Amino acid sequence: MIHDFQESLRKSQNPAHEQFWQECYKNEFGESLVGAFSTGATQSHWQKTGVDRVVLLKNGGFFFIDEKCRERDYGDILLEFASVAYRSGNGWRVDKPGWSIDPTKTCDFVLYGVPTTGKYWFLPYHSLRATVGAYLADWQTQYRVVEAENRGYFSLSVAVPWGVLSQAMVGTIRRELKITKLPTIKKLLKTTNSKGGVAA
Repeated sequence: MIHDFQESLRKSQNPAHEQFWQECYKNEFGESLVGAFSTGATQSHWQKTGVDRVVLLKNGGFFFIDEKCRERDYGDILLEFASVAYRSGNGWRVDKPGWSIDPTKTCDFVLYGVPTTGKYWFLPYHSLRATVGAYLADWQTQYRVVEAENRGYFSLSVAVPWGVLSQAMVGTIRRELKITKLPTIKKLLKTTNSKGGVAA
């Protein structure tokens, strides 16, 4: 089957799914929600930077959302690691990274939904991208890699079970700063007086 970007975009923004997306946002933000506004079904600047929806809140806050629509629930998430790839010998030449690791994306969250089952996952994109970057090499050898043929190129994704992804994200979210091991920081901490200030 040959995939087409515009056709996939139209499917993801199917008017029949609009109520599903709106219910997802109502469920997430409740009374704080002013509205969840689509950025349109064209290959605009919003689309190129991974923003399908702008969510506006009553406190003036807003979030950029990338919506991913799955037709069926297979118990896993398709993490696209190559948006544009070409066969090269026994491997691939990747010309454009997939949405799960793309550093140019400006979305805050990924809303990954399965409208036919009423299920969705609301994922913080920064943490998701860091997790995929850390585990991608291992996951490519452990789980199914899906090749989607487009017009002249392929998109590549790895199907990672939800339990595996959630556990990996918890591990990735935890951070530990090492700055206290630096000599200058140690010296600064030693000069801190009893009132919490820094001694002269």
